[in-house]
Amino acid sequence: MGFAPWENLTFQTNYNKDEIITRLNENVEPKGLFWVYFLKKYSYGKQYQGNINDNLFEIRRVSIFANSFRPIIKGEINEAEDNKTVLNIRIRMHEFVCGFMAVFFGILIINLINSILSLLLRHEYNLPFISIVIAFFTHFLFSLLVYLIMTGLFKYESGKFKKDLKGLFKII
Repeated sequence: MGFAPWENLTFQTNYNKDEIITRLNENVEPKGLFWVYFLKKYSYGKQYQGNINDNLFEIRRVSIFANSFRPIIKGEINEAEDNKTVLNIRIRMHEFVCGFMAVFFGILIINLINSILSLLLRHEYNLPFISIVIAFFTHFLFSLLVYLIMTGLFKYESGKFKKDLKGLFKII
């Protein structure tokens, strides 16, 4: 799943559940009703915003700029044997972004089918096959470019979170 815009991670740490929740509370501010990122970034100074309940948390990185591909991190804290704790973490894009991208790629596919059908039904071209190939590759390359940008931004933000997480909990 190297190029998928989601990740499932499992980490093990020597901290107990209470220490993990304390460390999360030190670095996560509550999600407000009105989000003003540039004010939150400088007024509270915490890197993440979200909710922490018992052994579950859902957080998102606070950012000055609007990056729709910032992941939502959902985690579960489970105590394991030998005084260790296991963190099960799911990193996903926001549901709205996933829906928007699905509609976007759906429109691209419909546009591709429309282009191919219109080229096939026209009798003006002597070489409709080359036109179809050009239409297909143009749509394919544009879709690939959008997908790579989306995945690249997601992986960049996800990498920042994993680096912060390893430093915060001293992951084994």
